[in-house]
Amino acid sequence: MPLPVLETPTYELTVPSTKKKVKFRPFLVKEEKVLMIAQETKDQKTIINAMKEIIKACTFDKLEPDTLTMYDLEFIFLKLRAKSVGETVELQLPCEECDKRHPIEINVDNINIKYPKKKLASTIKLNNEVGVNLRHAQIKDFDSFQTSDDAAITDDMMSILRISIDSIFDSNQTYHHSEVTPKELDTFIESLSRKQVDQMVEYLENIPKVREEIDFKCDSCGKENIHIIEGTEAFFG
Repeated sequence: MPLPVLETPTYELTVPSTKKKVKFRPFLVKEEKVLMIAQETKDQKTIINAMKEIIKACTFDKLEPDTLTMYDLEFIFLKLRAKSVGETVELQLPCEECDKRHPIEINVDNINIKYPKKKLASTIKLNNEVGVNLRHAQIKDFDSFQTSDDAAITDDMMSILRISIDSIFDSNQTYHHSEVTPKELDTFIESLSRKQVDQMVEYLENIPKVREEIDFKCDSCGKENIHIIEGTEAFFG
């Protein structure tokens, strides 16, 4: 006689960037093992790949993780973590003054996306004729610059700008991201003035974030601390 198979409960969440509702289940022991092995590597790309694998399985293949934004990925994973391992995580946060660590317990299921107070337009006019349409980068986009051999990539901001430009337009035509090469995008970005680049960077710096502000008073020196923690890794515990 075969062993009984336990049924897992299902829940529902809303994908932050698309507002699409999707059902999910907690991750299982075999999937948690995949995550633990990835965490031991301390490699960001390996950890993200493990998170993608788990999210795809736990949403019954209804979500394609590569099409999610980073804040989607982090938010969804926190919801999975809360229903799978437990809602509370204990973090060891250091005092800014004396460095003594304090155990702080937080409820990850209560953490939500923090949206910028100022909503910036994704379309930016660079001059009277030329402009760009920006977008929030998807997970698949980050692989494109992590593995690129293009010598023109000199820093992360160049890479982020490249993958965040959805299209470039002038008075005659619109040039979509898929229609131009990485080298052409680099040449375009390098031709911009600092002020024009700053306009684009301001939009990119105001993307939604998984973020929590934690206040505590050091029981050793009395210092009032404010800790900002962002991203899924900060909530793994």
